[in-house]
Amino acid sequence: MGLGSALGRGACLGGALALSLALSLAPSLAGLPITAARADEGMWPLHQAPLAQWQTQHAFTPSKEWLEMLQRSAVRLSDGGSSSLVSAEGLLLTNHHVARSQIHKLSTATRDLIRDGFYARTRAEELPCPDLEARVLWSTQDVTAQVQGAVAAGASPQAAQAQRKAAIAALEKSASEQSGLLSEVVTLFGGGQYFLYQYKRFTDVRLVFAPEEQAAAFGGEYDNFTYPRHALDFAVLRVYKDGQPLRPPHFLHLSDKPVAEGEFVLVLGHPGTTSRGLTVTQLKAQRDLQNPLSLMTMDARRQALIRYSEQGAEPARRASSLLRNLDNQRKRLIGQQAGLQSADGFARKQREERELRAAVQKRPELARAYGDAWAQLDAAYRLLPAYGKRLAYSTLGPSRLATLAQLFLRYPSELKKPSGERLEEFRDSKLPSLRLQLLSAAPVYPDLEEAVLADWLQQAQAALGPRDPFVVAALAGETPAAAAHKAVAGTGLGDLKVRQALLERIESQSGADSGEAAVKSSADPLLQLVRRVDPVLREIGRAHV
Repeated sequence: MGLGSALGRGACLGGALALSLALSLAPSLAGLPITAARADEGMWPLHQAPLAQWQTQHAFTPSKEWLEMLQRSAVRLSDGGSSSLVSAEGLLLTNHHVARSQIHKLSTATRDLIRDGFYARTRAEELPCPDLEARVLWSTQDVTAQVQGAVAAGASPQAAQAQRKAAIAALEKSASEQSGLLSEVVTLFGGGQYFLYQYKRFTDVRLVFAPEEQAAAFGGEYDNFTYPRHALDFAVLRVYKDGQPLRPPHFLHLSDKPVAEGEFVLVLGHPGTTSRGLTVTQLKAQRDLQNPLSLMTMDARRQALIRYSEQGAEPARRASSLLRNLDNQRKRLIGQQAGLQSADGFARKQREERELRAAVQKRPELARAYGDAWAQLDAAYRLLPAYGKRLAYSTLGPSRLATLAQLFLRYPSELKKPSGERLEEFRDSKLPSLRLQLLSAAPVYPDLEEAVLADWLQQAQAALGPRDPFVVAALAGETPAAAAHKAVAGTGLGDLKVRQALLERIESQSGADSGEAAVKSSADPLLQLVRRVDPVLREIGRAHV
């Protein structure tokens, strides 16, 4: 077993469409304080809704058609959030903070939609989002047996992972060819289940309305978690198909009445990882190594963005989206770390793990299959301290331009491999979204990119030392500031037309003029930088898989 779990993998519903039971016997929010509400614990994939439990506890049993309507009304956005179809003409309702990235990308120095808000009075005034993808989950199928059955008896962890990846890629390809839908196998509960999700995918999404941020984010990041509905935190988008507003067969009807006392309330959406299945060893690694490292890098990046913002109003506007994202991530990690440092909370997790392990040992078939799982994880995590800083700092992720360069560099070589053998982001099911990212029309700000990259290289050099392989390859004898300036000032990848031409060459894959030859021989200084660091990043990637 490698260090794959070092990045926080565990029991999760990541990627699934899920239902949460939010408030049972909820009081009217206008008449009683929210603290009087009784909260029920529960989150379920929609295809595993606990119908018997709902009927017993709440006298509510939805029909199959009602659940299907929910499934096809809930929309997953590529910017990492959920939304809902709420009209017969393709309107999407989501949070302002979910749409904020697109609102920022649509803003300019003379038209700041974050500051001033936006309202399209006619459909002709609706603004096309530069790189937003909307997915509607159309069907699901349990493929656990096919994925798990592809693993040969006695296979090593590395071989088993490769066999699962190959099976997943084959399932996705076959399903897409048969249905014409975007097909993706979703991993649930840390590999306990696998479901084939098939989506209708839309890339023509337009901004219709967004309030000014002063109203949408009133109270800042603290209030976003503590009082998440005490602000106008919403935005309205519209999905188009073939140039016309989408006419969805299913959508949610907005109510003009508030939640009533005693009303049964469900929350539908696409949650991330819950991490509830992490072992004590994994939680200790998060508490003692991963979270402190992440918070340290975030704090340093935040200070660099503040320094850049202090240069003037336009730099402040350009940096605001990155700062907002960092603040949101820091808020989450600070709260998570407080929970992990709670003696009572951690003692409860230790007790729960002891009880689970004892229960496994009492059943011979479970003991044979899973009894050594904790020991395997413990052995893998003993390797983590030696890799911790390298995993944290050996990346070009903070820079959008450097990330694009790395994707272009890897694209041609990954494309030649079978889908199941590629890096995750290059799997056939991921390529449509990858192309959308590579060909994004969102503005690129070279001065911001240079500031971000210089700061990150400085952080890496200070944390890893001047002789670290990543640092040596990235800097090539230059200072962090000089290396960043050379790479950003000289690259052509900020130009969408350059990226379009390069991608066409990569996907043609023909002769000496192929995309692979183009990226390997390019004099573009940013491509040269990522060419130098790519072997180091691949080596580190293999270590933690």
